[in-house]
Amino acid sequence: MTDSFRRISRAIQAKESFLGLGLGFAREHEAVLLKFAILAGKLAVLCALCYSSSVLTNSSSAQPPQVGKILGVRRVLRGSPIPISRYPRIRDFDVYFAVQVADQTYCADYETVVLDEIDDLMSCAGKNVEVMLDNNKKHILVYTPQNRKLKSRIVEGKNCANAAVDAGNGR
Repeated sequence: MTDSFRRISRAIQAKESFLGLGLGFAREHEAVLLKFAILAGKLAVLCALCYSSSVLTNSSSAQPPQVGKILGVRRVLRGSPIPISRYPRIRDFDVYFAVQVADQTYCADYETVVLDEIDDLMSCAGKNVEVMLDNNKKHILVYTPQNRKLKSRIVEGKNCANAAVDAGNGR
């Protein structure tokens, strides 16, 4: 057995010397691989720092969560209800709702195809929910009691006037 292992090891050494792959070659590659691993580690740390700083700036660009009251909700079917093909269409809805946050009333528009999200928001009418406004007051996040996070954009009040009147608030 030992003779066969010696023959195999001599054959491998002969092949390595023929190809120029001696121990020096392995040591050179070990050094290159070590440098590459250190560089990859530094790059990973740099990416982690950049990501954490961007998360901090994104979270600081919004105001802290507040409590708001949903004054009214109105859903509007977008697109044409007339069938134009033999396959059923996915219904797109615009949901307009008025929310009052700290003595300020905002009108928001939320686009969705999910009927459960609409029902969830309609069930919040007249109730307090957790909301979050961004600093430039273009978007509002509404957290519903069923743990949905609805990102909507703030629009002019003409669409929400009907929603608030429908809710009986007269605004």
